[in-house]
Amino acid sequence: MKFLITGAGGFIGQHLCAYFSQLGHEVIALGRISQANELLLNQHAILKVINLDIKLNDQLVHVFNEYKPDVCIHCAGGASVKESFQSPSKDYYDTVESCFSILEAIRQISNSTVFVYLSSAAVYGNPASLPIIESSPIRPISPYGYNKMICEKIVEEYTTIYGIQSLIFRIFSVYGNGLKKQILFDLCNKFTNDENDYVELFGTGKETRDFIHINDLVKCIELFVSNKEIGIFNLASGIHTEIAKLASVIKKEFKSDKEIIFKGNSRLGDPDFWEVDTRLISKGFSPEVSLDEGVASYCKWFMEKGGHGEWGI
Repeated sequence: MKFLITGAGGFIGQHLCAYFSQLGHEVIALGRISQANELLLNQHAILKVINLDIKLNDQLVHVFNEYKPDVCIHCAGGASVKESFQSPSKDYYDTVESCFSILEAIRQISNSTVFVYLSSAAVYGNPASLPIIESSPIRPISPYGYNKMICEKIVEEYTTIYGIQSLIFRIFSVYGNGLKKQILFDLCNKFTNDENDYVELFGTGKETRDFIHINDLVKCIELFVSNKEIGIFNLASGIHTEIAKLASVIKKEFKSDKEIIFKGNSRLGDPDFWEVDTRLISKGFSPEVSLDEGVASYCKWFMEKGGHGEWGI
């Protein structure tokens, strides 16, 4: 099969490009891709790497005209809750405009292309009840979450009106080698590079997240695409973990004696508790990487590559 993967210079996009290429598929990598990351992508026998800002123009139309992908996995978009508060217009452009542009190019040029949208658990905001199921109320608490919600409605529009086959994954806390942001990266920095004899974090430590390893995520996406699934699915491990426990696991990996301190105040846009019902996705998928195993691998990667230069997988 031929896959067009947008946001190919990012964490999830690069892993998807590598995985589908290793399986023998033709992969076109599209997005804002640095020279260093282009070299990394080309190590995986990518059919074509295209450095392009995703907006509806002749260049994007030409990509679909030339390659006519069987599947487009749309990873591009805003990637930071914090930055979405600081620059909501940029987050809207990067997230909503890029999603619309890809769908419109598919409608015009390649209507048989299956569209896979990587949404986010941020659409749920602070859920009124747990566990979270796919029909739980959508009530985002950040511009990032709102823009993901808008994109889901645009996907629904193009599916309902124009017949484009679509698949949406609401991704929870994905992590793994190559990720240079968010809580795991922050904790690794604080345990290894910070001169303080303590590690200070937002919240109480009782907040929960559902962490899913990137290796499991790409396998799940491949499985559901191969099985021609459609609809909306929570992509999570089904195991909720307190932030205090995660911090303790990382502390143990680095053999640190630093004290872990929680400030008690929440960060803007951060939900309190996530616990996920994964019954829908578990019909054909079961995560393989435990949190302890994944964190150990991540900490090893961090010490070898994470603190400098372009990230690699």
